[in-house]
Amino acid sequence: MAVIRQNSFDGPDETAVTVANSGNHGDAFDVVDSGGVTYDADGAYEGAASLRLDEPSASHGLAWTGLSLGDCALRVYVKRSASAESGNVWWNNAIGSASIGAGGDLGTGVLLLEDALPADTWCRVEFTRSATTGTLAVWSTAPESIGPPDAETSATVDGSTITQWWLEHQGDAIWCDQWALADTADEIGPVAPTPLVNSADGAHDTAVTVANSGAHGDAWGAVDTGLLYQDTAYTGGGSIRFGSGFTTGTGVAWYPRSSLNDFAARGYLRRDGSAESGHIAWANDIGGAVLTSGGGIDWAGLSLVSGAVPADTWVRVELRRVGSTGHLEVWAADPQSTGAPDASATGTVATDAVTQWWWERYGTGGVWWDEVALSSSGDSIGPVALPESTGFTGVGVPMFAA
Repeated sequence: MAVIRQNSFDGPDETAVTVANSGNHGDAFDVVDSGGVTYDADGAYEGAASLRLDEPSASHGLAWTGLSLGDCALRVYVKRSASAESGNVWWNNAIGSASIGAGGDLGTGVLLLEDALPADTWCRVEFTRSATTGTLAVWSTAPESIGPPDAETSATVDGSTITQWWLEHQGDAIWCDQWALADTADEIGPVAPTPLVNSADGAHDTAVTVANSGAHGDAWGAVDTGLLYQDTAYTGGGSIRFGSGFTTGTGVAWYPRSSLNDFAARGYLRRDGSAESGHIAWANDIGGAVLTSGGGIDWAGLSLVSGAVPADTWVRVELRRVGSTGHLEVWAADPQSTGAPDASATGTVATDAVTQWWWERYGTGGVWWDEVALSSSGDSIGPVALPESTGFTGVGVPMFAA
């Protein structure tokens, strides 16, 4: 995916957007209509300002022209005022307009998402076209999520070449921020992605399911049978127990919305003393993280020796990739440490894009995973934030009322 145009709209507050000043905030626009096309610093989604469109008499906006797009992608953050229930958000010469409808509907004619844009709420809108298949998606509850959107639809659209693309609107105010176009059909994704997280705080001895997992963070994309929530936890109300004796990988999985190149996975791990072999995590094309004798770990050609993961002890594990460099790290003495890990290995790893990540188990001896996370950055995710309640007595032990 190659972004060919982008603009952050970080202009001076209440200043009209012009072709000349737009180049200070990204790729300059080729055309800007006068009237109702304004930088607005009040509540920008990201950065110093956003674009406000509120011309009452005509559909005014700004455009990049001279494009030549077949497969393509658009990303823009949109917020509408409560009274903005009509008018365009964008327009291009091939597909036409994407417009707002009653209750915050968003549609392009053949693509319609009902109630997709809540009033006074920043939402991430992405559109992709692959040949003649168009897909419109909106993230309204978590605009920076790398997980599934809140609303999505696909249909056949005009596949002719796009030569100009406008953000435009007529009527009560809408705001746009962080607009980008790409020349492939891959989603551009969020500006500042937030990790997928799950606290695994399910009721003791309850089966883990896709449906109930969403109550504890980002829902799993898949769950194998045989996994239970347990009240043995690093922190919070529970963890997931991966029992002994699975003969094939059995676990829970996230399927990131876009393929991950750089990434980081973090979890708090506890193992039975007999758990000295078999998978504890797995990703496509990179393979599994495997326990070894005495609590070592092997992953992607990197190895930690015996004792890295002491038995019956909560440790923090991070598995990361930046470019072709992998990092395998364990914090055992203090899982909340932000300092150097107690055990680590670094080296060259496979660079295949990750499309699925499993926390899983097979082999003799069980393990628990708690407070797991997956990021689209190769930077360390770091420790989970612990509760500040006066009744919190520490990790891995009960909480009592003060």
